[in-house]
Amino acid sequence: RDLWGVSDENLIVAYQSEMGINLKFRGLGIAKRMFIKRHFEFLDKGLLFGVVRTRKFPNPSVTYNWFRRKLGYKTIASYPSNDGRVILAQSFDSQEFFNYFNNKPP
Repeated sequence: RDLWGVSDENLIVAYQSEMGINLKFRGLGIAKRMFIKRHFEFLDKGLLFGVVRTRKFPNPSVTYNWFRRKLGYKTIASYPSNDGRVILAQSFDSQEFFNYFNNKPP
């Protein structure tokens, strides 16, 4: 299948999973800094696309909201069990991705 105009043999994909931060350390920007650092590492390695498994419903996870709203990730698949899990994807050269990570060193 052709994603974003790139053929299958040229897809270099970074798989990401959710990140958990201990309750007493939430709200300090730790997860955000870790995600930013990880994305810069993806770019340094020449990766072209990111995918993440996350939860859309019944209550969207923080990861789902952040990746959708801040980075423009799009839902490309839903789990067949209808339990709310989805796969999001985004090109690392998208405008949303560039706008968010521009001038944000790890």
